[in-house]
Amino acid sequence: AYPYLTPETARIALLEGARKIPYQTEDDTLKSGAGIINVSASLSYLNSLSADYNDTAKVFPDILPVKPYDLLHFPGDHQKFNLTIISGKSNIYDIEVPNNIQGVSIKFNNLTLSFSDSGIEFRELEIKIKEDAIPGIRDIQINLTDEVKIYDVIEITLDIRLPEHRILMESFHGLNDWFPAISFYQMGFYEAMSDISEMNISMDYEMDYWTPDYDRNKNSSILTEERLSKYDLVVLQAPLLPYSPSEIVNMKKYFESGGSFLFLGTRYQNMVMENINYLFSQLGVDTQINEENINNDKWLGISISVRSQSVTGLNNSEIFQNVSKFLWSSGNSFSISNDAKSIATLENKTVASIYDGSMQGKGRFLAFGDLHWIYNSYQAETYSVNHYTLLKNSLDFLLASDNVSIEIDLGAEQTSNSQINISIYLKDQKLESPVNSSDYNNLEVFVINDAYSQRINLSLSSAIHGIYLNNSYNLPSPSYIPYTVLVNLSIGSKTYTKSVKILYFNKSKMPMINGLVANTTSITRAPGKSVTLTAQLDKATYNNTEGFLSIYSSSFINSKKSVNKSLLFSHFVANNYSATFDTHTTDPSGIVVSYIVPSNENYTNPNSPRIFFTIKNNPPEILDTTSMFNFDGNIDISFNETVNDEGSSVFPASQGSLFNFNVDVKDSVNYEDPKSNLRVFINFFMASVTEDNFLILIFPRTIIVNELFFNALTNTYIGTFRIPNSMQYNSIAGTKTVSTAAGFDFASSKGYLGILFITVYDSEGNSEDFLIILSISARQMDLSIIIFIVIGVVAVIGLGSMLIYFARRRKYPKITRVQPEYQYQEYTYQPSYEIDEENYITPEPTGTSIYCPFCGVFVPTPRKFCSSCGESLTFNQENN
Repeated sequence: AYPYLTPETARIALLEGARKIPYQTEDDTLKSGAGIINVSASLSYLNSLSADYNDTAKVFPDILPVKPYDLLHFPGDHQKFNLTIISGKSNIYDIEVPNNIQGVSIKFNNLTLSFSDSGIEFRELEIKIKEDAIPGIRDIQINLTDEVKIYDVIEITLDIRLPEHRILMESFHGLNDWFPAISFYQMGFYEAMSDISEMNISMDYEMDYWTPDYDRNKNSSILTEERLSKYDLVVLQAPLLPYSPSEIVNMKKYFESGGSFLFLGTRYQNMVMENINYLFSQLGVDTQINEENINNDKWLGISISVRSQSVTGLNNSEIFQNVSKFLWSSGNSFSISNDAKSIATLENKTVASIYDGSMQGKGRFLAFGDLHWIYNSYQAETYSVNHYTLLKNSLDFLLASDNVSIEIDLGAEQTSNSQINISIYLKDQKLESPVNSSDYNNLEVFVINDAYSQRINLSLSSAIHGIYLNNSYNLPSPSYIPYTVLVNLSIGSKTYTKSVKILYFNKSKMPMINGLVANTTSITRAPGKSVTLTAQLDKATYNNTEGFLSIYSSSFINSKKSVNKSLLFSHFVANNYSATFDTHTTDPSGIVVSYIVPSNENYTNPNSPRIFFTIKNNPPEILDTTSMFNFDGNIDISFNETVNDEGSSVFPASQGSLFNFNVDVKDSVNYEDPKSNLRVFINFFMASVTEDNFLILIFPRTIIVNELFFNALTNTYIGTFRIPNSMQYNSIAGTKTVSTAAGFDFASSKGYLGILFITVYDSEGNSEDFLIILSISARQMDLSIIIFIVIGVVAVIGLGSMLIYFARRRKYPKITRVQPEYQYQEYTYQPSYEIDEENYITPEPTGTSIYCPFCGVFVPTPRKFCSSCGESLTFNQENN
């Protein structure tokens, strides 16, 4: 029907006809890639076109803003969108943007698109809400046209409001803006942030590829006096970089002046606990983080499972009004004293603390030991209403409620330009209406600095909408003391006051940072090892520069807490300043993150890049020649006897066979763990062999594991393991009990083998493993029959209601299979479930998952055959 259909027209038809994914009910869901192909709808679209069906062009997405880039409500908010324009034929198109949209700036990087043939082009669209934007809905239509007809329309809807409060999602110290491998990525808070925005609260947040034009090396900032002054509330998100002494002084001043803090914690090893506790003591909030975690975790040998819990021990009516529970995944407990109060407990430990300093003119403080309830579990099923209510109650407590709100925006925290733009927004919070010039007795604005004080005038052109501006004020002279913009508003007999600060600095005196580098990316804790850090500044005449670092113990299994240290950078060549970091055996392994705070003549540059390098944790070793096992009364067999150059032995065993282990292990270096600090586990799995002879470990519903214990007399780990008669698995028909005597045909590689999986861990989470392969029968077999088989391991994860932390090293030893009557083949041991030690998964509850035991592909719905490999999904079922 469409013989000359171009690929681009076909693509347009598929996108236009796409059916929404069932759980994506929002009207503004991004079209591209968010639908299911619907051929009939796509054909209907083609049928609706003219005879020249390739004469079509579309923009995707065409409904803006899209999530999570839709936090566009308040003056100063802006966002950028990448648009895809698809043309079915050669043509020249124009993007028509309406003029004079009150309070909104719409910009494209190029308004013309020229196609020499059918094709695809991209355009960047920037939307910014201006400082004088009047509250209300904006419906904006942008046309894609060739001046003859309109090919597509981009619809933009903005709900502009006056901010009642302003908060900072502080990400410099939590690395939320750039390091998702070890931090809680800022976008993970999006759902909660969206709800905060709907409460008429403006937010500042920073993250690569989310905050427009954000450069983590140039735009990230420590907490200066002027930065803190902009906000009514600062959210501290699991800090793992230490706060500098000047920041702690600034935060104390901020708190004593009425500013509030919301602290969101996590496991104590994943934060700079000692630095945070010092901050809390300086704030006087009578709360300390304990060196203990509350986790519902369980060692599984190959891993650790972590199950979320419900916190129901709630004892504060203000924070937990209409809240029955909130989710707890993994986090720290608190010790509280004096005026702080424990408001939530789990396992009889305080997991939420509150301090109200408002009666003394201070701010308010609220702390949660685990942030998952406001992070990626915010909308978890059965919790979402409770979490929303908890969030709203928390903000109602932390943000002072008054009849009138005053918000001030200066457009910058620091500037080398004397001219500043002052925007003031006044709102009656009770009536939900702007405060205009007829509503107050007096409105005064002063600019103050040390002995300088000047009253300034405001434009009243937008006063009817609660907006007061001065875009032409010039600060008198640079000063290392920030200027204060003070607003006094009198309504009747009551006066409302608000102030913010801005630093007008002397550009010739402010130290500039051109770079921060380390001379290595990885280091061990061997004696004498060190790292040289170099700060590249703009002059060679500065004094010594302060630096700070944190050693983040990145493994969930690591029992060592994170460590924070100070450094002193001194000049050594050109404009470079260096500091040396010496490792110690007491330091945790993990990731080292560092930053600098250069100062000169009382000016401090707050925009430091952050660099990182790793401290390696050497793995433990299983000593094959001195590690032994036996079973069913047979002679001892050393581990090294189970493998040779030709292959790996498969031992015949029976259901109920008792294996005795005497495992000799050590750490691979003498400066990390003593032998007694290691842990050794035995797991048992059933496994199938694929057509290409990869062995697939089939994970049961419940992991079977025994831990060996250390025998100080033999200096080895000893214990037993009995082969179970059956195991339970998640199947297409629910939980099934499967016999372990499943049988295996070595000629066809059909059936199932048993695997004894021996794992040794050190105290910081590194590991080594060893496999013993079994052919299991329901009766005793002749031990003299030893079969050689190649091992190629591909792990298939199908655990119900749990998520695993995997902390295993990648390794690829060669193992071969030899059988006299069959052709010699080679295979690779390649455990696909293993991830690098520094990469970990944040635990959250999951449902039952079913995977094909032959190819490992996920089976989304109950089926009798795998849609990928075609194998039967019928197990050797023992009973129902």
